Amino acid sequence: MSLKPTEALLIIFTRNPEPGKVKTRLAKDVGNITAFKIYNFLLKHTVSVTKNLTVRKEVYYSEAIAQNDIWDHEIYAKKLQQGEGLGKRMKNAFEEGFRNGYKNIIIIGSDLYDLQREDLEKAFQLLRE
Repeated sequence: MSLKPTEALLIIFTRNPEPGKVKTRLAKDVGNITAFKIYNFLLKHTVSVTKNLTVRKEVYYSEAIAQNDIWDHEIYAKKLQQGEGLGKRMKNAFEEGFRNGYKNIIIIGSDLYDLQREDLEKAFQLLRE
């Protein structure tokens, strides 16, 4: 992909991974520990899909910014979600990205198993066009 890192921004919304606080609907059927393990598996998948994209990458945490976690600070800038409700938090993240000069911004969750790197590359290409 030929986008400059300064033109495009990928925002990844994530929950701080804690048993009992992630994949809560799934946990009702499989238990908190299994849901937590599934969530961590999905986080690893998201890192593998996004780490080599040639765009700026920012991870927005739900509760607190983790320092030494799966999101390498050399690859991902770390921020905290701001606002009441998911829609407002997403709106605030987009607005901050545009204020910082990004032209093409995509926001994703951190637990999308079907998401592939090619999907994001195509999405950024379409935004650029």
